[in-house]
Amino acid sequence: MQIDLESVINEYVRRRSGDESPRCEVRSADPWRLDVWFSLADGGAYRIRSLQPSDGFAIHEFGSQLGPRSKWLFCPYAWADRALLDEQFTRAIQRVACRADASYLLTERARPIGHFFLTGVGETAGAQREPWVPSLGIAIADAYHGRGLGGLAIRLLQAVGRHLGVDAIELTTHPENIAGYRTYLGAGFEQVGMLRIAAPPSPDATDAAHAYRDERHMVYVINAVQRTAVLEHLALQRAEALR
Repeated sequence: MQIDLESVINEYVRRRSGDESPRCEVRSADPWRLDVWFSLADGGAYRIRSLQPSDGFAIHEFGSQLGPRSKWLFCPYAWADRALLDEQFTRAIQRVACRADASYLLTERARPIGHFFLTGVGETAGAQREPWVPSLGIAIADAYHGRGLGGLAIRLLQAVGRHLGVDAIELTTHPENIAGYRTYLGAGFEQVGMLRIAAPPSPDATDAAHAYRDERHMVYVINAVQRTAVLEHLALQRAEALR
């Protein structure tokens, strides 16, 4: 996996800096203890690492860099409820510690500017269900949009998925998230339908109650042999979500 990670990071560095010299150091390639450092020619110093037991504050700090619209689009957490948010962050960290999810922070000079993960990717998950299709989630701090960091995070998660031997990776994205949709397409994902999910109200809503919304259902197939099973699995999800 280390070679894959180095390739992903160094390709990003080349595209952003036009620099062919390696600027990546993989200190740990374990998906649950990941630790990758890299820099850009402009002096930017970045780190991608797995969530750690003391990261509750760091995730809150990351969340403070997301505006209302970004929080609405990236909604695995109850951003408006501080007490529930603390519980969710604690649970997310615990799921990394027990190797159930692979979840990461992206930092620049120790400041958390990105958070992304694969849920349901634990070491025993593949033996418990077939096909094995973990879910991807990703957000980058508003001030860092447009720098290709989202695409970098996606490709890193794809490398993790390949390393663990998953059959595919799924995600949903709101139809208004055009930039994200194009990034996913560029990373090899394909849209297979629309999936209804529970989500918070839009930033402009007058009713604070949670609502449902239809999002693009996308998949990146890794194991071509399981493609039909993967598509059937995702179709069943969409059907069940409408009941």
